[in-house]
Amino acid sequence: MRPLLLAALLGSSLVACGSAAGRAGGPPSPGSPAVAPGRLLARTPYVGVACPQPNSIACDRVGLAVWLRAPAAGVSARIDDRPVALHAGGSGGRGPTYWEGYLRPAGLLDGRLRVTPDAGRYWWAGAHPKRADLVLDIVGRGGARRKVGLSVGLAPGWG
Repeated sequence: MRPLLLAALLGSSLVACGSAAGRAGGPPSPGSPAVAPGRLLARTPYVGVACPQPNSIACDRVGLAVWLRAPAAGVSARIDDRPVALHAGGSGGRGPTYWEGYLRPAGLLDGRLRVTPDAGRYWWAGAHPKRADLVLDIVGRGGARRKVGLSVGLAPGWG
């Protein structure tokens, strides 16, 4: 009996460690089952520094772009456990399969998204890469909720 119990516990631990939501943002919330990113996303989400000056992090703002395989009624996001308001459409595409939003302050200078500047205090071109944990909660047109968690590279530019 003990070997069977041990095998069952080990197997469930391995399954839990391999889930996308577990790697990116913890367990799924009630009503939002975790789904593999490729099932809902048309391409990898883009997270990039969105300051007016190229390669500047002085404005401490990042943009998030999300491309879905199917239209959605709503999408909410968290970057490193901080909420990002998303809206359909925008300059990078058309809703309801394209969603974008901005996080400010992003913490590029002294928070969770802190980057190591490449020159001076406010200049970052990506020589010191940074990753961000992203969790998306997608509401389908029929009302079904799905959660996607993944880690993405932070880009030094937006647009």
